Amino acid sequence: MNTKKILLVSTLAILTLFSVQKIAHAQENNTKKGETVIIGKNEVIADDVFATGELIRVEGTIDGDLYAAAETVDIQGTVTGDVLAAGGKVIVSGSVGDDVMAVGGTITLSGADVKGSVRSFGGTVIIDNKTTIAETLVFGAGEADINGRVVRNVVGGAGETTVNLSVGRDVWIGASEVTVGPDAVVGGAFKYSAENDAIVNGKAQILGGITRELSPGEESGRKDVSRQVGMGVGFAFWSYFAALLVGFVLLRIFGSKLHDVSSYIQKSPLKTFVWGFVSLLLTPVALFIIATTIVGIPLAIFLGFLFLFELYCAKIIVGLVMGEFVSSKLKSKSTNIYLNYAVGLLLVYILTNLGVFEFSASMIVLFLGYGAIILAKRELFTQTNKK
Repeated sequence: MNTKKILLVSTLAILTLFSVQKIAHAQENNTKKGETVIIGKNEVIADDVFATGELIRVEGTIDGDLYAAAETVDIQGTVTGDVLAAGGKVIVSGSVGDDVMAVGGTITLSGADVKGSVRSFGGTVIIDNKTTIAETLVFGAGEADINGRVVRNVVGGAGETTVNLSVGRDVWIGASEVTVGPDAVVGGAFKYSAENDAIVNGKAQILGGITRELSPGEESGRKDVSRQVGMGVGFAFWSYFAALLVGFVLLRIFGSKLHDVSSYIQKSPLKTFVWGFVSLLLTPVALFIIATTIVGIPLAIFLGFLFLFELYCAKIIVGLVMGEFVSSKLKSKSTNIYLNYAVGLLLVYILTNLGVFEFSASMIVLFLGYGAIILAKRELFTQTNKK
């Protein structure tokens, strides 16, 4: 990691933890906003870019990192650093000099040349046969169609997964259905966990062999399955009521202030999502940097516990938003914030426990809730510094 990146990580990490006004201004200088943000073919930006809007299209060159959130993020040109993107559609067909981290409804890599790793989480993940990933592919989706070439490993989970790519090392897939195509070439082992045996084309080449790993339920029999399901349901209820109690206490203590935090999601969900996504990646880095000094160890421990508590509170914040949304849609006359919160939190738990979609839903809840907390801290410290 070069000096520039170390400085960026340190700066954004401090922003994540303390929301200092000067740092916020430094970020705004590199921000592009609008319904449509287009970086033209002949345009070169020698800096990191923060972009939000309905459409973000990169046709030219960004000599740095790209942080983007939009209905559609379309990267056709070159980004020399990392790409962190969130949107309804995320499309990468250009060149990325480091890692790609994408969350969205549909994520497509078409003819992309990624020099680092790819981590993609969405409803549908599509990687065509002209895409090259120089390191590792990690994905989570409702449906995944994986082609192209991955130099190292592939790790993923999806409802339906089609694997028809060249992999230098190992593959591990967890899915309801796994299909291995005729162009698949795996240099190592192919392990998968699925409801049924994988459909493997006879032309596929798997040098390390293909193995289906039985789930704990299959290995232990129906009795153990019932026990596991019972324990899972019991834990889910316990977790819900624990979060409900914590939320009631926070509402009792902070009242309208907690509502103000949740309002960031209602006002600007995409912005809140990106702040949560980026902050969640950078905060552990900041804590590690702080902990490298003897003096900073106690501070790192304290901030670490604060970080974990804020992550726990993320679902509480989203529960408030969901409850108010349902109440408004039903045109309920009830103004009982506790009742609205209970209903909203129940919906959050249902959405985050829907089989193959639970991971994606959990990540969305986490990024939105944590992003709202970060934005609230940022505004608090900005107002404090003005006084």
